[in-house]
Amino acid sequence: MEDMSVRIHLQKIDLKKISISFTWDDNSYRHARLIAPLFEKYRLKCTFYVVPGEKEFTKKYAADYSKLAKNYFEIGSHGYTHKDMQQISDNEIELEFINAIKKIQKNIHRYPITFAFPHHSDSYPLIATARLYHLETRNSLNNSKRYSLKTHTTVKEMVDAVNQAIMDKYNLIFSGHSLILEEEYLNKRNGEGYEPLRFKVLKEFLSNLERYSTIVDIITFAQASIKEFIKHNLIIVNQEYKLDEDSLNQLNKVGVKFKTLESLI
Repeated sequence: MEDMSVRIHLQKIDLKKISISFTWDDNSYRHARLIAPLFEKYRLKCTFYVVPGEKEFTKKYAADYSKLAKNYFEIGSHGYTHKDMQQISDNEIELEFINAIKKIQKNIHRYPITFAFPHHSDSYPLIATARLYHLETRNSLNNSKRYSLKTHTTVKEMVDAVNQAIMDKYNLIFSGHSLILEEEYLNKRNGEGYEPLRFKVLKEFLSNLERYSTIVDIITFAQASIKEFIKHNLIIVNQEYKLDEDSLNQLNKVGVKFKTLESLI
């Protein structure tokens, strides 16, 4: 009988390291024009959670996010219209998932592997529903904590959050919306998005992340989710992780084909 499993050499993925992921919500020009270039400067990637049902999404944002996806940034779903899923019907909930996936696939040419609940509003039934369409939600990754990035957030607070995650051995997920330039901040002008983090703070923090490279993985949330999936579904055979046919089928249902899996690890 043909072996339908996939084997990943132990050296390709270090499950002993905790994962640190940066996630950014909603649609914003600054994702592609400020945040992504800053991450690329330090040879890092992050995750953008988009709302494809927003008016003129295709015209205003799709080209930017499509380019980011081609450059290995993750484009995830933040729901089709950013509705609070605890306040809508089961039929509306299903459409929020399905319509977002369809439009992201059509405009960005990627399946949104992970999901972020709008307003961080979730429940156990909603998470179970989300997992019918996505590998993981930002609210439910095993052994993880989320840290909200806001305008008042300091470099020290971010460093403390990382050190705490390392000490307690949990995955850390930073979540924000956008960035505010220092000139805007000092002149008390609005940036873009809800409580945008200061550009200066993110730049300083990212410039010092290399010192953690031997003990943490700075990766997209999809990559962090794949690591946890492998950790809880693997079989070790001859110094390799073996993902069996059932695990592969489970991944395929949420957009993780073999080529996608290879690129994520």
